[in-house]
This record gives sequence, C-alpha cells and structure tokens, in this order.
Amino acid sequence: MAAFQLSITQKGMDLLAKGLSGSEIRFLSLVMGDSAYTGSLTAVTAVISPRMTLPISRLIPGSGQVTVKGVLRFGEVEEGFFWREIGLMARDPDTEAQVLYAYGNTGAEGDYIPGAGEATLDERVIQLTVAVGEASSVTAQLDPSALFVEQSELEEALSPLREAAILTLTCTTEGTTHALTGLGERTGLVPFQFAADAAFAGGNSFTVDGTAYTACLPDGSQPGEGFFSAGGIVTGVLDTGNKTVNFKAAGGGSSFPAGTYALCKGFRETEMWTVPSTGLYRLICIGRGGTGGNGVYTSGQSKPNAGGGGGGSGGWCAKTLTLTAGETYRMQVTISSSRIIKDSKLVMEATRGQNGGFGAAGTPGKGGAAGTASGGDENHDGFPGEDGGLAASGTGAVGGNGAATDWENLPQYLHSGYGVGAFQGENTTINGQSPYNPSCFSLAMGAGGGGGGARNSGGIGQSGSPGCIVVEYVLG
Repeated sequence: MAAFQLSITQKGMDLLAKGLSGSEIRFLSLVMGDSAYTGSLTAVTAVISPRMTLPISRLIPGSGQVTVKGVLRFGEVEEGFFWREIGLMARDPDTEAQVLYAYGNTGAEGDYIPGAGEATLDERVIQLTVAVGEASSVTAQLDPSALFVEQSELEEALSPLREAAILTLTCTTEGTTHALTGLGERTGLVPFQFAADAAFAGGNSFTVDGTAYTACLPDGSQPGEGFFSAGGIVTGVLDTGNKTVNFKAAGGGSSFPAGTYALCKGFRETEMWTVPSTGLYRLICIGRGGTGGNGVYTSGQSKPNAGGGGGGSGGWCAKTLTLTAGETYRMQVTISSSRIIKDSKLVMEATRGQNGGFGAAGTPGKGGAAGTASGGDENHDGFPGEDGGLAASGTGAVGGNGAATDWENLPQYLHSGYGVGAFQGENTTINGQSPYNPSCFSLAMGAGGGGGGARNSGGIGQSGSPGCIVVEYVLG
C-alpha cells in the first residue's frame, strides 16, 4: 500500500481550536481522490480530484486522537482509478459548512482501485487517524447501512444469540413415551425443535435426556389426541428448572392452518446451508437497494444546481419446494445479487437495484434502474429510483427519492420504505437518507436513498438496504 503524507489543514486547525474551546467537532465523510500533489498539505482546502465519497461507518476514540473508518464497496466504483488523495470532511459548528479537516497525498505513487467489473473483493475498510487534542465533543455522522464491527466484537455480540438459538433434538418413541435427546448442558429456557417419529396420542409422556418432563400448552393445559403427526416439525421451549416441555406449534398437527410459515434461517453473507430435516420449505431471495447519487452545487456558474438520482429497489423472488435432510445449498449474498445455488446450478436469483446517477451542472442525476428476479415460483422485479431535480444557481436542488415498493402480499422480511431525496436548505449541506427502519426485522430490504443538492458542496446520496436470503418452514 502506498504511503500517505497526512496533515491537519489550516481549516482543520481552526476547527480544532473551536473544539478545544468547547464546540463540537463532527466528522462527516472520507473522500478519495486521484490527483498527485507535492505542495503544502496544510494549505489544501478540498480534495483536488475526488473520485469516491465514503460515509463514516465507525469512529474510534483514542488518547488525543480518533480513528475514522469507512467502507469502500468496489461494486460502486464506476471506473477504476489510482488512489493518491484522502480527505476527512468535518462540519464547522459556526457556519454549518463542510471543511477539509485533514488531507493526505502519496505523490506520484498510489494504489489502483478497480472498477465494478474488475474487482475481486466486495469491500475494503478505509481508515484515517487524526489528532483532536483535548477536544471534549468529537462525533461523526454515521451511515447505518455502512456500519461494521471487528471480528472479535461480532463474536462477542453473537454469543448470547447462539445460546438462544433453536436447539434441534432427536425424538425416539417407545410405546407411549417420546424420548427427546440432545439437550446436553443447556439450562434455563431453551427453544427447541424436533421431527416427530410417531404421532402424539392423548396421555403420552416425554423424557429429555432420560429425565421425565411434563408437556404443556400456552394456556397450561396438556396437548390432546393428534397434537402432532409422524414426520411433523414440532417447536417449543424447554424449561429445565420446572421440567416442562412447552409447545408453541406442531408441524403435522392442527395448531396452525396449512401453509403457515416459520422462520428457519436468514443469510446476510455467503455461506453453505445444510437442510436440517426433510420437509416443505419456502426460499426467498431479496436483492440489495441501490445507492442514491450525489448532488452538485454550481456557485458562480450559469447552469442550475442539480440533485442526484435515487437508487432503484432490488427484486425479490420466492420458491416453495420439498427438501431432504442433509442436502446442501450455497446461499450467495453479494453486493450484486442474492442467489441460491445447488450442485453448481442456479436455483433462483434476485439482483440489486442500480445506483442513482450523480448530478452534473445543469443536469440532474438519473434514477437507478430496478433489480430483477428469476427462478422462483413468484418473481418480482424492483422499481427504478426517481430522477433528481434542478434549481437556480445559489439555491438548493432536490435529490431523487429512492424507489418504493408497492408489491402485494409482501413477505414479512420486506418493507416498503424508501430513502428520501434531500432538499438543500438556505445555508446548509443536506444529504439523502437511507431507508433505515430500526423497527423492521433486521433482514428487511427497501430501496436506495436520494442524492442531495447543496449550497456549499454536493450533497451525498445514501446507501440502500442490504440484500439477504431467508429460509422458512412451511407448517401444516
């Protein structure tokens, strides 16, 4: 990797002085450029030849300094370039203007950043460490769609979730006793599932790893005749303290109507999946939403300001089929698409919505094209993002909205939200919004954010919702 010469700029030193006096230092974005520069780094006021603007994904405080991280998605690099410049943008608390806090340059050297068609990796973490002295309030404008954690932090966060994961037990019926095995050292309230090897008859009993347990329904009563059938997928919660088997549903019984869906597993990144038990499943592929394009401000020029285009929404498709225990499928989730592959053959695929176009002087950005879907029993293409708007020089331009979704009978893992296009105010730089909805299930997919027009610099378009793959049981 080429070595950057890095310095806080004069504008950055002015902002640092305000921070040491009690004002907030708020970092906004990282900007990558390709211009070689050998002059005074402190005198630079803007990245000379900007190529990519990265939202901030993480801010790590240190002793008198902070580390700022962003994620470069190679699928969003339209044309390859040599990375020679790095700039850290911040907000002036007095004027609300964006200023270049720190600037780095490699001179004639530089790392080549491949375009979308050349890249072999999906993402790369870009980070910059800068001094902030004893400033009391140092923050960052974080992009929820670009947030990431280190592997050690991820493992720590997932540990309690793994403990609460559904435990698959083995059921062996002898006479009127259903013997469940596989609890091991788990204690407390333990979610479970098992495939019944025989039908349940009124008065049947249960043991768990050889210990007698009492069967209970949610109302406290005991299950009756035919509660589940042979081959049915049965779910519930074991209470190891009170020695009870608390049932929620029966795969072959009558507790739920036929065709009821229960979440089996979700995928946000590529991995192999082994079918846990033979039965009827529904597979859902959801494509990623496109990113909104940046706006442009044309101060002093005759051409009007222009907003960026909104990102297109990804497609989605679903397929219901009987799977056999032990079969393996490749669940491939990338920036470009969500795909299910069996024995090197494509089963189904949903592609991403395309990014919105950047605004140019006098020309608004075009909305991103819709994603597509294929291979399912039902296939739903996405919707294109809206085009950006124009405004007279000296005023703000409107960014295009990301694509909304108005499909009927949406799966529970999709939401119809979209990223709102930005409108530039009187003296501020306004960016687009992502379709981030914290109340939605974590696998939810929406559309791309709109790009914002701006008074002092181009407003930044925001990322769309991520793609995913969902596997459901079909009960009944």
